[in-house]
Amino acid sequence: MIELGNVAKASSSANRGVLAPGLPDPVEDAQRIFRCALTALSEPGRILQLPVTLRSTCQQLGNATGPAALGLLLALADGDTPVWLDRQASGIATFLAFHTGAPIAGEPMAARFALVADAATAPRLADFDGGSVDHPDRSATLIIEASRLASGGPIGFSGPGIPTRRFLAIDGLPEGFVADWTLNHARFPCGVDVLVTCGDRLVGLPRSTALELSCT
Repeated sequence: MIELGNVAKASSSANRGVLAPGLPDPVEDAQRIFRCALTALSEPGRILQLPVTLRSTCQQLGNATGPAALGLLLALADGDTPVWLDRQASGIATFLAFHTGAPIAGEPMAARFALVADAATAPRLADFDGGSVDHPDRSATLIIEASRLASGGPIGFSGPGIPTRRFLAIDGLPEGFVADWTLNHARFPCGVDVLVTCGDRLVGLPRSTALELSCT
């Protein structure tokens, strides 16, 4: 994993990543993505479209991550928010540091934002900072990339911001995620928040939301 102090030692492929463009309109686009993320977390289970096109940038970065995940990091991360990247997403470390100034966290617990691109190697949710009773706002937000995200399916969302219940089909979540999430939800008001992405779409999963698997 590339630390900020090692940027000068980055490989040529990482250096090409620095040259990849960030948000087309950094100020306006960051605000639009921020509002999209807030909407996703206030209306859990509602699938939203990223309001910015970043497919070309993702291609220049070797498709190490998808447009929605990349856009969220570009809009939300800054010099005060360490970002943890899993091995699959580590190729965007130099790019992210260049465009946002965010330091790259060496371990999950040190991160304010985290990107999980490979579910097979994902840490447990408890490995990330869930904040404290005095400061629950200091918890981490995870971005988890899924291989499929669609309305209707076995995963039921319930809680604040959901009129009754929403059901989604999400493929590519870490093994045992729903059970792990139940433990995270029980920590409320502490616990992590999650944004699940797939391509240029995203859905919010705040710690206040309960998940259950329906029997089919």
